[in-house]
Amino acid sequence: MDRRQALNLLVKQEKIVLMATHDPLLALSGSRRVIVQNGGIAGVLETSDEERVLLRQLDAMDARLTTLRNRIRQGKRLSVGP
Repeated sequence: MDRRQALNLLVKQEKIVLMATHDPLLALSGSRRVIVQNGGIAGVLETSDEERVLLRQLDAMDARLTTLRNRIRQGKRLSVGP
């Protein structure tokens, strides 16, 4: 199970999820994120509609990178095509 599947599973079960991450995909997946700077809370941001659109674009890029990484791990050649 990957990180996004685990998060979605918890959310679907109406669980409160609190996580610390540097992963922008996970950070944007939540409805809010706490900004921590210099050891303290610097703010709380609600995820905007624009950020949700950007998250879909980031997901597509991440999927492409995952495909390329897996092909390299499997000893396959990479190509420019889809």
